[in-house]
Amino acid sequence: MSRSLRKTTASVSVTYSHRNFSNNLTGTEFELELSEKDICLSINLWGNLSVRNKSANCHSDACELAEDHALLKSVQIDYSQVMEGLLNAHQKAPNACWKIKLLLGKQGTFEYPVKPEMANGSVFLNVC
Repeated sequence: MSRSLRKTTASVSVTYSHRNFSNNLTGTEFELELSEKDICLSINLWGNLSVRNKSANCHSDACELAEDHALLKSVQIDYSQVMEGLLNAHQKAPNACWKIKLLLGKQGTFEYPVKPEMANGSVFLNVC
């Protein structure tokens, strides 16, 4: 079952294993795919690459994500509607494996197994 958690924009922060981070990304189309075995959150980040101003922070951060995707450590989301949807999914399938899928258009789609963690009003999806 696929369900939209948010169609308009929300801030997304990422950290990498080499200690770099980005808090300039904007995600759209937060969608949740739920089964008894898997919970997958997909986030469309393509808009960061399609901005007119190619020197914008969001563009360079999206390019960095596409380039350093193998070093991704965690994704942080602060938007309450998305967090509520993830909590509901966890209650429906408490033993499911978690995944996150980041959609970067022509730059690629990157999928990671993650472990969710709630802290300080945010959800952190830590790459396993």
